[in-house]
Amino acid sequence: MALFKFYFEHPSGRGSKEEVLTNIYEVLQTTLQNLRGMLRSLRSREVGPAGLVGELRDMATAYQRFHGLDVLLQVSGDEEGLSPAHQEVVFQVVREALSNVRRHAQSGTCLVNCNFAEHPFSVSIKDWGTGIISQNTDGFGLVGMRERAAGIGGRLQVVSAPGRGTTIFLSGPQPTPDA
Repeated sequence: MALFKFYFEHPSGRGSKEEVLTNIYEVLQTTLQNLRGMLRSLRSREVGPAGLVGELRDMATAYQRFHGLDVLLQVSGDEEGLSPAHQEVVFQVVREALSNVRRHAQSGTCLVNCNFAEHPFSVSIKDWGTGIISQNTDGFGLVGMRERAAGIGGRLQVVSAPGRGTTIFLSGPQPTPDA
């Protein structure tokens, strides 16, 4: 957009049409590659051979190593009772919540509590950071987490207080009564 604007607003210093179009083409090509990469990262994937808990442990270790965020992981119950779709939602919600903690919370510690023993299952991600100070509508993180939860019939709730941190609660779908 900036190149088009410059081209139309500065007729004397804009260079040849071919030069401008080449620049615009290169910018659009790079933008398209970045967009495709972002969409690939959002695409659902099955939990790997380490299982859901193994992948969450690996994620916790990576956040400590690369971002200095201590992620305490508590798990009760067995992930085997969760369908692949439920495991995927748990993984993606925890991933996005940890990303939000790293970027916004100004907290050095985060607790991820997974309770797979109860039906419906529940997961909470708690930090002791700044809390949600403003309702920034530019991001898609919380919206995406809510959509993922709703997609499996679950629910996502956010509890936050300025200066007291944020907790994300994910609960799985209510079990259906046996017929």
